[in-house]
Amino acid sequence: MSLFTQRLLGVLAGGGVALPAVGSLIMDFDPASIAQADNSAVATWTDSVSGIVANQGTGANQPTLKLNSLGTNPAVVFGGTHWLPIATPGAMGTAFTAKNYTVLFVLDNVTANTNGAVFGGGAGGDSLHFSATGSTIGRYSGSHTVMEVPATGTAAPATFHTFGCTSVASGYPYGPNPARERLFVRGMPVHHKPSAPPAAAATFALGSLSSAGIASFNLKGRLYRMLMWNRELTIAEMLQAEIYLCTKYGQPLPWAAKSAFVVYDGDSISAAVGGTGPTNCWPYISAVSGNSLSYGQFMVTSVGGITKAGILSKQVELMGIPAQVGKRMVYAVFEYYNDRALTGAANYSLLQGLITGIKSGANAGYDIKTVIGDSTSSGADPDANRASLDSLLTTTPLGDQAVFMSVDATMGVSGAAATNFPTFFNSDGSTFVHPTDAGYALLAPYWTPKIAAAIAM
Repeated sequence: MSLFTQRLLGVLAGGGVALPAVGSLIMDFDPASIAQADNSAVATWTDSVSGIVANQGTGANQPTLKLNSLGTNPAVVFGGTHWLPIATPGAMGTAFTAKNYTVLFVLDNVTANTNGAVFGGGAGGDSLHFSATGSTIGRYSGSHTVMEVPATGTAAPATFHTFGCTSVASGYPYGPNPARERLFVRGMPVHHKPSAPPAAAATFALGSLSSAGIASFNLKGRLYRMLMWNRELTIAEMLQAEIYLCTKYGQPLPWAAKSAFVVYDGDSISAAVGGTGPTNCWPYISAVSGNSLSYGQFMVTSVGGITKAGILSKQVELMGIPAQVGKRMVYAVFEYYNDRALTGAANYSLLQGLITGIKSGANAGYDIKTVIGDSTSSGADPDANRASLDSLLTTTPLGDQAVFMSVDATMGVSGAAATNFPTFFNSDGSTFVHPTDAGYALLAPYWTPKIAAAIAM
């Protein structure tokens, strides 16, 4: 078997680690397939799976091939004025149109460039535009908040980036929305959006490397890989891809220095719904500011609108993760509002189910600690069912760690909403509850010490 074929199949010499689901891998732009000299201009780059061609006929807009850029691995270097449009997208276009896909990028030395597109097919608004600007990474979504997170700072990697998005247009069984998108950074999901992403705008090319489909928004950085599958990869598969890429490019696994990694789960309160973006929601604040975790050391799998029963059913997504990463796991889950009509006994039973469920199946026998959260009653919340839940929790210990929010005038929920709406929440609590950034900042400190204790157990 040739070296090139080995790369195509994702086999690593000595490691035995492979890219997931080779059968659904439809595109692989790898600089190793470009047979050119060091520092030469790249006019044409052909993907090694489907033969999709990215071509730039104008010399001034051609990127450069850099051999031995990261170890012995080559990179295609884009300088902010370079891009490679794709005239015939083929299988890539079919997957984007169907909105069932996974894209994954490997970059290094990304520097500031306004709306720097790693790959795109539309500009402005909520577009098919995957970007790395030097300060943010993700899919461009209008104001760089909904599907993007910081590329620099406490949580971000210094230079080496892997990020991508998964999309499923229908058939997602673990939540109220059949279509959804997830942003992955360093192998782990950090944000969920309850809708499928847009297709390319009709007025733009369907795909361009280092462009949004036009001669603008270009990337400034080194691109080591662009991979695409024609389905949504699972969380475990994305972790497998991260292990493969870190091994191939000589990088430590992002979770290597930590004794445990944290999985945040829950409803819209944990899914950045209502605030100005994922980095302002309580899981991110708790992970990054409170527990000094970086991308790849925590994940957020929350789904807006989901109930505890729904969360319990979607735990199948998390099966096998401790085995995949070889680390202890902390499961921090919070359902705040959707189960308010349940009796205390029913609610309590579901909370217990969340604990036993995450420790069963493929996760059985692994060291998993839980931090379970829920809203309990107070004088400002007249919900009698929550009062009965509070009574059960007072008399019966629950799980490893517990965070029960006593809803009062400070938080401004339900009966107290008239006092503090909209300071902490952007709804009045009558039909739904979504925190503002101030509300998220108020929630996060309740969780941080509990999660820190679970990590230390």
